[in-house]
Amino acid sequence: MHCLQMALVTDAIGAATTCRTLEDYAFGTHAGCYIDNGLCTLGIHNWLVILEIVDIKTLFASWDAFLATVEAVADCAEFYAFIIAKGLF
Repeated sequence: MHCLQMALVTDAIGAATTCRTLEDYAFGTHAGCYIDNGLCTLGIHNWLVILEIVDIKTLFASWDAFLATVEAVADCAEFYAFIIAKGLF
């Protein structure tokens, strides 16, 4: 949560922006924050909890949500490929 908040500070404070612009920017920062904070290393139980809370429909509710989802999936796939290639799995 802290990463998401910090990513928005400069755009949210003192800037002439709309709620929609800020929302779009926020979705653009989600994947990086999640990846940087260990999303790919979560166990299956945690993934199921996330999907229960967020709801799969939300992940594809808008173009920005879709792009953030695809980016996170791609980054995790890259991480898993690295782990497998190094024989760590």
